[in-house]
Order: sequence, then C-alpha cells, then structure tokens
Amino acid sequence: LRPVAGALYLVLGWLGLVTLPVATPRLPPLDLGLLAAMGLSYTAGAVVLALRRPDPAPATFGYHEVWHSLVVVASACYVAVVWSLARMTEVAADVLPGRPTAALSGPNLAREIMAGYAAASVVATDDLRVADALQQVFHVGLFRVYTNHDVLGVEVGAALKNVIAIAAGIGEGLGVGDNSRSAVIARGLAELTRLGTAMGGEPATFAGLAGLGDLLATCMSPQSRNRYVGQELGRGRRLEEVLSGMTQVAEGVRTAGVVMELARRHGVRMPICEQINGVVEGRLTVTDAYQGLLRVRPGHEREPD
Repeated sequence: LRPVAGALYLVLGWLGLVTLPVATPRLPPLDLGLLAAMGLSYTAGAVVLALRRPDPAPATFGYHEVWHSLVVVASACYVAVVWSLARMTEVAADVLPGRPTAALSGPNLAREIMAGYAAASVVATDDLRVADALQQVFHVGLFRVYTNHDVLGVEVGAALKNVIAIAAGIGEGLGVGDNSRSAVIARGLAELTRLGTAMGGEPATFAGLAGLGDLLATCMSPQSRNRYVGQELGRGRRLEEVLSGMTQVAEGVRTAGVVMELARRHGVRMPICEQINGVVEGRLTVTDAYQGLLRVRPGHEREPD
C-alpha cells in the first residue's frame, strides 16, 4: 500500500502547489496559507513514504508522530497569517493541539537541491527528540540537516530575510554596486536580528543557517523570487506588473507590512524594512527608498541606523 499512498500524496501535493499561483489574486491570505500547506504537506508525505526504511530502527517517536510533525515542517517557514501576526507553528499548534510542531529553514534553493548540489538546513522544535527524528527523515545524501530548539528565531529569520532580499534586488536593478548591496545585506541582518531577539529569539540563530545563511542565498541568487521582484522594481517596472508575470509567490511583498507592525509592537527601529514597505505600498519610489537610507546619520554599528 505504501507506493499507492505515496503516489496519492504526490498528486494531491502537486495539485495544491500548481493551483497556488492562480489562486493568489483571488483568495485571502489564510486560505492561501492553507492551500500552500496542503500542497507542501502532501508532497512531504510522498517524500517520507519514498525514503522511509521498511523496518526503521526503534526510536522514542514512531512513524505516525513523525508524520504529523512533517505536516507542520513542510509549511512552517513559508506561510504567514497576516491578520493575526501568528507564526505558522503557532497556527499549527492551534489547529492540531497536542501534536509536535517544527520549522524547517535554511539556504535551500530548490533547483540546486534537485540537481544534487550540497546544501544545509535546520529543523527547529521545542522537543529535540522530535527534531532528531525529523533529522533522520530529511538528512539524505548531500542534504545536511541540523537541529535547533529556537523555533521562533528560525521562523522569524525565514520570513524577514525576504524583505531584505527585495532591498538587495532593488540595489541590483538600480545598479548601485556591490558595496552598497553588501551594506544593505549586512544592515538587514542587524535589523532582523534586533527584531528577532526582541521577540524572544536567540542571537546565535540569526548568525546560523536560518539567519545569515538563508539571507545570503535569498539576496544573492538569481533564483530568488524576492530578489527578482526587487531587481525588476529597480529597473522601473511597477509592482503589479512584476507580480502578475510571476508563477511563484514572492513572500516579502506581504511580509513587509507585517514586519513593520511587529517592529512597532516591540519598539524596534527597522529603516531598511520601513523603506521597502513604503515601496510595496506605493508611497515611495525605489530611488526615494535608497536615498532615504543615505539620509540617516550613521551611529555605532550596534545601534539602529
């Protein structure tokens, strides 16, 4: 029955992911989140059934417990419920009470992973026994998976890096040079670290795979959706035009407003994210945004700009 179940999961996952770009303009964020979670979760189920050994070694957590964790892991870092500002593991804990939740994140560009290049990721959950079980499932070949207990930090890093990637892309589109884009990435890391630690995350998490690692890949790679959006904006295209021509979701567009609301609630200054939110909302041009950053007088490096 396992091959049949795996095929069924794969078909259901494919249907969910393929319909997501079509549904994006028509559905509210929560429904889009559920659709994406369904697609990713069933796809993860197909992977688990394909990779699972027929007679796994005994573990503290059995296969069914691991499967319920995987449903959450597959969608934790890519979907946000905008109106509630809830992290996806928090939503999952409400929907699936009593089940372990986890977040998987890192510099994981899908095409490179599918092509067999080495990559690393981190799986975070409050219960490291669950993390160890998930590590055994996902750690395959050249795909290395580390464990972490800082769920909040991993999720915050995964979400905020998309906003900074738009800023880096705008710099590419404007032709500001590598020095300027490097400064944006470095100061962007400082911003997401400040907010993440204010929310309860650990500083070391933002210097790891889910923070610096994911940020670098998303800001630098031509495969990055959010970097692409920023680059096209920097070249003078309108946001609606850019998004309408995409078949994938650039999460940073909607995350920018959420980030600013979280920054307001926690009393954290985030000038880069603030400028990108102004661009996304149509209040600033990309040139105004970059010039606005230059008008801020620099202080101590550990202080907000």
